[in-house]
Amino acid sequence: MNFNSTHERLVDILESIDRTGNPCVSGRMEAPPPRVAVASVGPIEVPVPESQILELIAVSEQAPYGRGTETILARSVRD
Repeated sequence: MNFNSTHERLVDILESIDRTGNPCVSGRMEAPPPRVAVASVGPIEVPVPESQILELIAVSEQAPYGRGTETILARSVRD
């Protein structure tokens, strides 16, 4: 889903402006939360429920970092 299809009405209104100048708008528009999906877990809900937190932990792995030509896994560095 892209921004234009989500906010089609707003885009139509802004595109209908047919003069130079500085447009000004007021009011409120609800924005959907960001959509994030993780392989083998699926779409992440917001706020993240405990069941999905546990699923994320189960499929997570520690990120390595580089030191010169070495790739190192060191929890003390990541913590």
